[in-house]
Amino acid sequence: TALLFLLPLLRRLAGASDGRPHVRGARARSALPAGGSRLELVRARLDRGEVAPLDQQDSSALRALATANALIVRPISAPPVAHGDEVAVIPLDYGGIA
Repeated sequence: TALLFLLPLLRRLAGASDGRPHVRGARARSALPAGGSRLELVRARLDRGEVAPLDQQDSSALRALATANALIVRPISAPPVAHGDEVAVIPLDYGGIA
């Protein structure tokens, strides 16, 4: 939450023209189900342009949070994703500005 709300605010206050995290594309290493009724940010590992969702997505799963280096952005009612499809990703390196 801090990456999406607090960090952009601090960047804007520091004079950045756009403080939001950069979103980039990556190829899905595995299939993803259709999106639900809300925006989902799926913890994932990004490596050489490919992204794989982590098995544990529960908010109490601290190991998954520590292992993740990216978030896969799944919009509301997003269609299913097949292996190799491009998905939107927010890299977590350097506070999402990598």
